[in-house]
Amino acid sequence: MEQEKITLSKHFGSIKTTDTGFTLLFERKINHPAHKVWRALTDPDRMRLWLSPNLVTERSDMPLTKGSTIKMQFMLAAPEGVIREIQPGTVLEIDWGQGHISRWEIRDQGESCTLNFSEHLAEMFDSQTAVAWHAYMDFLEMSLDGQIVPANIPAQWPEISAEHGQFYEHILNHIGPNSDAIPMAVPTVTAQMLIRKPVRTVFEAFINPEITRHFWFTKSSGPLKKEQQITWEWEMYGISIGVFVEEIIEDRLIQILWDDPSTTVRFEFREIAGLGTYVEITNTGFRQRNEELWAAINDNTGGFTTVLDGAKAYLEHGIELNLIADKFPSQVTSH
Repeated sequence: MEQEKITLSKHFGSIKTTDTGFTLLFERKINHPAHKVWRALTDPDRMRLWLSPNLVTERSDMPLTKGSTIKMQFMLAAPEGVIREIQPGTVLEIDWGQGHISRWEIRDQGESCTLNFSEHLAEMFDSQTAVAWHAYMDFLEMSLDGQIVPANIPAQWPEISAEHGQFYEHILNHIGPNSDAIPMAVPTVTAQMLIRKPVRTVFEAFINPEITRHFWFTKSSGPLKKEQQITWEWEMYGISIGVFVEEIIEDRLIQILWDDPSTTVRFEFREIAGLGTYVEITNTGFRQRNEELWAAINDNTGGFTTVLDGAKAYLEHGIELNLIADKFPSQVTSH
């Protein structure tokens, strides 16, 4: 039976130097409430789902407490640590000895939260350590979403490390004494817009193709549903694109894979009391290089901005601006 291929996210971390060593930093926006994330970080049974299936604590039937010990099998080692600091619901810090400290901090944002992770080492990081914690942050999110972390990680680790290690090598090669955090320059497209309508209305406009076709594509093989493959068409250009729906959280998030080579697109919806819905689109995972990369970024930035402009006009005023069709009229240019 063919094993499931493990693909890490494009949410890269950053590294900074201090007087006492080096610190690896990750920040993740997580679409789950803080209390659920906290339980995943401190309940031994939940920790085994994403961090280490053979994790051992002093009391396996109780959440972690300050001063208690923890032992696990990492991808790279089998360390034993002590809970150095714990602030219920917000902070967990583990001291692994020899200047090696892991720290998680949660910022509650209602139905979602921001998770900050830092890994401090007295000696220089290697790229595999950075990739390992990158993977664990991904696995944590998978477990929160109810997904099972693949069991064949060790077999795939050399390939995972080689693929993602190059990004962290780039950081390590440019880091200097007492430097600020150097992030991996991940090519990212962003577009955002306040649409003065309730979040239910705006969210439905992106899910339901009968609404979306008034400001984006002209035809769809069906509505967006989680783990479904659909096709969008722009009939005036004779173009179609395959879309795989990775995640849908009602009135909050749509995440898709689209295009060839595929990239990830996140549509995030945030209701602002008295104003409407703030929509943020983030597009990552570009594989092109040099001039082809810049062309893709420019194209998608303009495209998603145009989509939000059209959505705002249609949803707020019922006006179809025909922005997509008029962007590249056949009488002027071909696209």
